[in-house]
Amino acid sequence: MDGKKVKTFINEKLNESIDWLLDNHIAETEDIDYVITHQANKVVIENCLKERGIPSKKILKTVELLGNTGSGSIYITIAEHFKIFKQTGKKILICGMGGGLTWGAIYYKT
Repeated sequence: MDGKKVKTFINEKLNESIDWLLDNHIAETEDIDYVITHQANKVVIENCLKERGIPSKKILKTVELLGNTGSGSIYITIAEHFKIFKQTGKKILICGMGGGLTWGAIYYKT
């Protein structure tokens, strides 16, 4: 695969997913408490979300400690930050990328 094209695809689909969730479920990016994405590359994640006005302090990550853990990365990140999911009223975006260049996103409110 062409790495540059994959990065562009991820940026586009992550931004499209966030826009759709904002348009349909959340008013503003400021209303988002946390974001979890597929943990492939810290720089790609942070740069993409920065473009959407989401600061890195709102991004829950495990990629720095564990690297790219593949399809388990979102679940591992949720487990590592599970205390946040026990708090009431937190608004969390979860965006995933997968094999075959598939993608999906959800809005989760605790």
